[in-house]
Amino acid sequence: MNQKLKNIFFSIKIKHPLLNLGFLYLLIGFLFSFFAYFFIPDKSQNANEMILELSHVKPGYNSQILHIYNNSDYIHENKIKSILFGEQKQYDVHAIDSFFHKGDTLFFNKNKSNFFYKINTTEKKFKITKRHFILGSDRFGRDFFSRLVLGFRVSMVIGLFSVLISIFIGVVLGVIAGYYNKFDNFVMWLINVFWSIPTLLLVIVISLVLGKGFWQVFLAIGLTMWVDTARIVRGQVKVIANKEFIESAKSIGASDFRILFFHIIPNLFSLILILSANNFATAVLLESGLSFLGIGVQPPMPSWGGVIRDNFAQITMSNAYLAIFPGVCLMLLILSLIFIGNGLRDKLDIKI
Repeated sequence: MNQKLKNIFFSIKIKHPLLNLGFLYLLIGFLFSFFAYFFIPDKSQNANEMILELSHVKPGYNSQILHIYNNSDYIHENKIKSILFGEQKQYDVHAIDSFFHKGDTLFFNKNKSNFFYKINTTEKKFKITKRHFILGSDRFGRDFFSRLVLGFRVSMVIGLFSVLISIFIGVVLGVIAGYYNKFDNFVMWLINVFWSIPTLLLVIVISLVLGKGFWQVFLAIGLTMWVDTARIVRGQVKVIANKEFIESAKSIGASDFRILFFHIIPNLFSLILILSANNFATAVLLESGLSFLGIGVQPPMPSWGGVIRDNFAQITMSNAYLAIFPGVCLMLLILSLIFIGNGLRDKLDIKI
């Protein structure tokens, strides 16, 4: 790691407020999303617990929730998996007003109903919890706060894998084109071909070819974002390759492998770091756009773009916050990534 990166990561004070602000938002969002199932009200996988009788309840609404399990599902619950990814077992869920026991029978009445239902507690296990709908619920009765928090996790994971793919392809092609002149024309032709196609259109085409799904999204985005990275890395490699220390390495018989991996690529770390932050912001925005169009992350997995699409009709109604909140969260995430990229560029004194 070069000295500039050490100064960034190991210095006690970084006098760049926007950089600090961006890192702070990312850190809080990461902690909230990674440990989401410790505090979100809906512990089900993807926060997809639908309680239709609680559709569009207002923020701050409280209700008692009854979960009815089959004995086999209850006994074989994987605790570690539930903590990381939510409860994956099958169960029935009801919003109830009151309940009482009579022998081996549990009597309960559903929300705003005077009719009492009953279950045999020797045949089925049950759990009654009190749920606080911090931000209310959507039209399916799903806890909106839980899905909003998990949406951050989806955006971060897709953004991370997209960046890894795009940086790998871009750096490899950029280094080859910048160091080996015989490949330069071909790589530049390839860059121009991809550059001539609108990014969103290219992502949509690749998504339709690969199919709809989680891994298809970050693969499609990663395969389209490498163009700028390759172009910038190519130019930087050409500058570094003409430096005196590279000429000295060649004069003493150093191999191309040694020159590339011990002299050129280490000097690209600062640039790659900045490009990663910028690509991260682009990947998050593209993923949200694809999910909004219905060809990105598929339900029931929560994505901010998908949440906006599901609640877009509420913009002109009393529940407009269901579409506004995920939009604001998305805006803050992208701004944070832009702040980080610009802050690192200023600290590392890199010209792009």
